[in-house]
Amino acid sequence: MTFKIEDCSVNGEINGAVTPGAVAGRAENSVIESCEASVTFEGEDLTEQVGTTDRMYESGDQGEEETTSEEAA
Repeated sequence: MTFKIEDCSVNGEINGAVTPGAVAGRAENSVIESCEASVTFEGEDLTEQVGTTDRMYESGDQGEEETTSEEAA
């Protein structure tokens, strides 16, 4: 277990995150118990309490195409 969060209440809005979770972002192997969350992500209800990923690291620019110096010329 990475960490344990219990008996919490979360309300808010998330915009521009890579691995959002209503209680904790990118917190695989963590335990969330007895928490209430009312959180939106990019205007939509966020139902997952813990953000997950299949990537080694997360960066806000992942997924964007990079321009090489040859393409820019």
